Amino acid sequence: MIKAGIISEYNPFHNGHEYLIKKVMETGIDSIFSVMSGDFVQRGGPALFDKYTRAAAALEYSDICFELPAYFATSSAEYFAFGGVAMLTALHADYIAFGSECGEINPLMELAEYLREEPSNFRDALGESLRAGNPFPVARRDAVVKCLGIKYATYLNEPNNLLGIEYCKSILKLRQLGKNPPKPITIKRESSYNDIELDPGTLPSAMALRIPLVEGDMRSARSFIPERSVKHYEEALESSVPGKFEKLSELLAYCLLTETEDSILQYADWNRDLARRVLNLARETHVSFAEMPFKLKSKNITYSRASRMLLSLVLKKKEALLKQAVSEGGAFYARILGINSASTQALKEIEEVSEIPVINKAASGNQLTGTAKALFDADITAANLYNLLFCDEALDDYRHGIKII
Repeated sequence: MIKAGIISEYNPFHNGHEYLIKKVMETGIDSIFSVMSGDFVQRGGPALFDKYTRAAAALEYSDICFELPAYFATSSAEYFAFGGVAMLTALHADYIAFGSECGEINPLMELAEYLREEPSNFRDALGESLRAGNPFPVARRDAVVKCLGIKYATYLNEPNNLLGIEYCKSILKLRQLGKNPPKPITIKRESSYNDIELDPGTLPSAMALRIPLVEGDMRSARSFIPERSVKHYEEALESSVPGKFEKLSELLAYCLLTETEDSILQYADWNRDLARRVLNLARETHVSFAEMPFKLKSKNITYSRASRMLLSLVLKKKEALLKQAVSEGGAFYARILGINSASTQALKEIEEVSEIPVINKAASGNQLTGTAKALFDADITAANLYNLLFCDEALDDYRHGIKII
């Protein structure tokens, strides 16, 4: 059985994701499974729906859904990609599939190789742009223009190309570590990641879909979500509210009351200047979780990075544990969120060859040790916090069974 993995957020699962899966299956793949973010996502906030609902929606069109540990799911694209590719490698996926604006794997892999090697002329150009005060993404693009020309730099202008390059870099890194990572497949994305309009007859962006769905407006979103997936979102809206950044505001305010400039430095992505700035802002006025990133945003701090920093503080996500997880290879366990009932053979094959524990109930995670146990405990804490904030019944994550579709 030829297996392909998709690293995802499915926030929410929509027609574009169904299109990607269908196109991947047309290449001769027998089984598709997902490594999906849990209840908090890479943009630095809560997912629109809980992880079990999002897994169920995706499983209408795929086989198995595993959870990407929260430490990777809420990190920068580099760590997000490495955590996902490391898990796919440990599960012996044959391919990793993703959408990209360019739709070609060769230029993405070529650029990934160049960025991993970082020749001296590139490092010099990058340093020059950073010293000029540019944020890293801009500085890197400037350096690529200077060293490789505008053609390659255009690949750095689109978010899915960028994430694809990070997947390719992770593949190269794992090969260097003696691993056998999956081969990359990319499908050309037919819509813009940044579209905020829902145009009938087109594939939507997740960003556009979140605008009505965050207010519980399923009517406006329905035609952009695969028919079999809609029911899962409708059921979720009966017992929960969509994940909104604002719901984290009081928790953030409490954290800022109890943390110091020194203590904040233990959390992922912080530095002393940012710690000082956020504490000064908190003393001056009450700023919501949604508003604070705009206050912290600067020439070299993007909105997304500011959001992830704040989320690291709320989730108590330690920089040292993230770095330790990467240094130890990035893959420690594969927790199943759900499975399509017709996919038991695919799961059996994965379990037979997996290099990491495949966990089908949360209690089994208590048998983990060291870095693996620390990461798993963080997943449980994140899920429990999400349930407390957004669900009518704040279930402990240990009480959730896997979704069977």
